[in-house]
Formats: sequence, C-alpha cells, structure tokens
Amino acid sequence: MVLNGGCAAVDQERAMSINCFVLTFFLLFSMATQAQPLRVWLLAVNGAQRSVFVQEVSRFEALHPGFHVQLNVMENEAYKKLLFAALQQKDPPDVLFMFGGRDIEEAVQNHLVLSVETQWQAEWKNQLSPAASSAVAVNGLHYGLPLDYYAWGIYYNVAVFSAYGLRPPQTWKELLDTCFLLRQRQITPIALGSKDLWPVAAWFDYLDLRLNGLQFHQELLRGRQFWHDPRVTQVLALWQQLIRSNCFMQGHEMLGWRDVLPFLYHRQAAMMLMGNFWTAQIPTPMRADIALVPFPVVDAHVPLYEDSPTDVLVISAKTRQPDQARQFLEFFAQENVQDDIARSVGMLAAHRGGQIERDPFIEASRGILEHAQGVAQYFDRDAGVQFSAKALEVLQRFLLNQEDSAHVEDELELLSRQINRH
Repeated sequence: MVLNGGCAAVDQERAMSINCFVLTFFLLFSMATQAQPLRVWLLAVNGAQRSVFVQEVSRFEALHPGFHVQLNVMENEAYKKLLFAALQQKDPPDVLFMFGGRDIEEAVQNHLVLSVETQWQAEWKNQLSPAASSAVAVNGLHYGLPLDYYAWGIYYNVAVFSAYGLRPPQTWKELLDTCFLLRQRQITPIALGSKDLWPVAAWFDYLDLRLNGLQFHQELLRGRQFWHDPRVTQVLALWQQLIRSNCFMQGHEMLGWRDVLPFLYHRQAAMMLMGNFWTAQIPTPMRADIALVPFPVVDAHVPLYEDSPTDVLVISAKTRQPDQARQFLEFFAQENVQDDIARSVGMLAAHRGGQIERDPFIEASRGILEHAQGVAQYFDRDAGVQFSAKALEVLQRFLLNQEDSAHVEDELELLSRQINRH
C-alpha cells in the first residue's frame, strides 16, 4: 500500500512537471507570436499621405494593444520597382499596397495574395464603390481592399480660356480648333512632361477608349488583341493630328510631370491631361484658376469610359499572421479612415459613405466617374510592368516624331508576343 502510494505520488509530481513545461511552452510561444510585428508596406505620393498612414497605423495599434505594426512607407517609383520582388520573397511583408488591375491579376495567378472574399461578402460588398471594387476582382472573387480611386480628365486654366473667349473642348474637332487658336496667341495648348514616360500613356488610353471602347482597350493591353489591328492604326492617326498641329509643349521629353505645373499656373499653357492626384499640389491662391472637364468625345457612338486608377491593400499569401492582417484591412475599410487617406491626396474614398468636401476637383471627379459606363485602371496598371516599361518608350518616340505608326505597331506587337503570348 505504501509502495503503491509512493509510486502514485511520484507519478503525480511527474505529471505536474510535464503540465508546467507544456504551459510554459505555450506561454512562451504565445508571447513570441504576439511579439512578431505585422509588416506593412505602403506607397505615399506626398508628405501628407505619409503622415496620414502613420497616424492611422498608430490608431490601429492603440485599438489592438497586442499588435505591433512594422511600417515601411515608400515613394512611388521606388515602391513600384520593389513590389513584385518583395511578394515573391520567402518571407514577404504581411500587408502590401498595390495598384488595381493587372498587378492584382498576376499576383492571384501566381498565388501571391490571399482572397478576402469572406470579408467582402460579409461587410464590404455594399460599402465600397463599384468602380473601385472592379479593380480587385479576379474570376469572380476579390483579392484586396480598395482604398481610394480617382478620375483622369482635362485640367484647364480658366483665365486663359476666358481671355480668348474659348470654352473647354467637348469634341475632337473642338480640341483641334482650340489648339490652333491658342498657338496663334503664343500659348502652349497642352502641357506635358514626358520625361517620366507614364504621362504619355494617358493620351493613348483616352484616344483608344473614346474610339474603341473599354473591352478592346483592356484586351489589347493584356495581349488578347493585336497591335496591327486597324483600330490601333486609327488611334495613332488621331494622335498624329495633335502632334502635327503642334498641340503639345516643346521639349516635353526633358520635363518631369511636376516641372510643367508652373506653366499651367502662370497661364503659359492652357490644358493638361492628368489624374486627380495632382490637385493636392496646386497652390491655394491658384486653385480657383484651374478647372476639370472630361476628355472630349471622339466618336459619339462609343459610350464614355474613363481611366480610374485604384489604390489597394492586399495580404501576402505567405503571411504568418493572416488573422492580424485581415483585422488590419478591416480597420482600413472604415469610412473615416478612408476619408482621411483620400483627403490627403485629393482622391475619392472607395467607401461609398465617404464625404465629398466642398472641393471642386473632387466633385468634378465624382461627376466624371458617375457618368462613366466603365473604367480602366490606366495603361501601365492594365498592361503590367513588363510590357509598359518598354511600350512607353516606344510611345514617347512616336510623340517626338521619331517613329511612324507602322513601326510603333510592329514594336508593340512584338513586345506583346514576347510577354503575353510566349
């Protein structure tokens, strides 16, 4: 009895030791898990947006005391170069900023991002703008949270147009006539800085959308249509009319997009095709001098389609903290958070309840997109980085009269075959 009793005591002590060890292990494991930061990469186009991102992340941490966010905010061009390489790493960031369009599509095809369909159906489906929502949909499922979006259009100097009795062009003929009249008065019709290359793409986008519609445009940029198509020849022929009419700023290949803004402010240039993001940089005294209208109608039979790039948050498929990452996205889906971010860059919040301030540019952008029959994401976002990096160089040479349309079509068709149909 004593022996049996002694053995029972030893077994009890041994069991307690094991339980203590197991409890300690799980406590240490839990602490290690909590201590691991949620790594977030974001892109900011200006200091105001950077400040808002930092502020909102601090608010998220305050609401979730067990979470620590390791935040990395980068500027536009540096981020673009690092994004896909980062996603393909063995241990990538948990949450990343992405652009809507082909980047999302390719990330999904390569199993680099997680679906957010559960949150979408439960919470976001009825909260977010359809225009923004289309940017994260792939094969009927959703793979990111739209943050903000914006319209492109013709910005013009009101004083210049008023001084010469002009009205903003609403048709292709009116645009050509306006360019002619402005050149006669020694005013640069269209400001353009093509050194950065991407502003060139807006002209191809809008001529193609206005002539051939959204479906052809997106299929062309994804390699499902041919660049030798007569519809592309028509686009380049129209563009050539603007070039030969001397509509664009001289020396634009040596100027970045920010370099040309003073020409518009100071009435040396009359118009600029640009996205709404730039309006946050207009000096306060000059805001009343600038107004926004849609790109002119080219073919009255083609519905109005617009460029509306969308900024998105995605979750890496390799994240070790999917639950925390989803909570982070849920926080950034809130109306007040999206309002703060959109306000910092003069864009529209993806949340339908987002407040439109008494800002003429935001109101005009919303009006343009409300009348659109559909939206594209923008040339480089729809075509992808591989194609657009070289294609934009070809289009810039065309704009500089260094290549004729036949050579442009040949080069872009070859490039599309190499990248999209290899």
